[in-house]
Amino acid sequence: MTDHYKHWNDWQLPSDEQLKAFVHLVTPHIKWLEPAIVAGIADFNELHQIEWTDLLKEVGVPAAPYLWERSPCTFPGVRRHSKGDKPASFLEAKTLPAESKRLKKEAKALNPKADWQPTSFQHLPAIFNQDDCLVTDDNDYPYQLWRYVVKGSKSGADPRKVGFHLAHLFPHNDYTLKQLRKAANQSHDHWLEGWPETLAKYSFSGLYTSAANMCCIPAELMRPTDLNGPLRRLMLQKAHDLYGKECNMFPQGLRELLSQENTTQWHHTEFEWDETHNGDVSRLAAFNQYRATEFANLVSKKRLVPEDKKSEK
Repeated sequence: MTDHYKHWNDWQLPSDEQLKAFVHLVTPHIKWLEPAIVAGIADFNELHQIEWTDLLKEVGVPAAPYLWERSPCTFPGVRRHSKGDKPASFLEAKTLPAESKRLKKEAKALNPKADWQPTSFQHLPAIFNQDDCLVTDDNDYPYQLWRYVVKGSKSGADPRKVGFHLAHLFPHNDYTLKQLRKAANQSHDHWLEGWPETLAKYSFSGLYTSAANMCCIPAELMRPTDLNGPLRRLMLQKAHDLYGKECNMFPQGLRELLSQENTTQWHHTEFEWDETHNGDVSRLAAFNQYRATEFANLVSKKRLVPEDKKSEK
């Protein structure tokens, strides 16, 4: 078979110095949360760890990927949908089926004051019937913390509509880790050495909504950072500098990864950063109350999944 893309091998990639010059342009525009907010998230998790761990166990969801010691995970039990469990239409899956709407309308007609709730699995969205989680999500839950503490309301402006996208620093699923490892091997930047070739499925699910594993980047600069190993490592260094004393960023500990630095790697102190950290700590209590209520709601919905459906997993 003819290789139609063979000539691409002749194209010259940016040198390390050129790439570093690009990163110098990016780092001043990355937005970080106030460290005291991350500490408050971990404090609240510690307060509820036993209770939440028991509730997760009750509905068949392992707590360890979400609630390790000093975990900054904001929504324990919520993970990003993966390639294998994404419903055909994710937005449709989040709405009640037509049959469920009809039943609710009939129940209200019989008793207008009745608080109708679905009672069988057929009325549950597919996003609740997934492995090792309360619910799968399409990137809405990670933004809730930023909405509450930066904008002051759950219904606040979506950062994506004002030119900023949320970036997860270390991958929260095995698929993304594989992609990053592939890119690192191609560039001979083996920054992921020491981490297992494949992780246990969903073992880092809690990083999906972790307050210490995210930042906001201008949309125009977002895609170049996705598989850029040196920049990802650099942002992890910066995150650890900000939040390492406030929480444990990983179940295994971020220091294990950062200890592999060598003289060829960039260091966060070489770059300019936006030090006006974002978020109002006084708004954190409202967010903690919201996420505790949401956790209870998700556990209640997970309980509606019949045992035979759970045993199929």
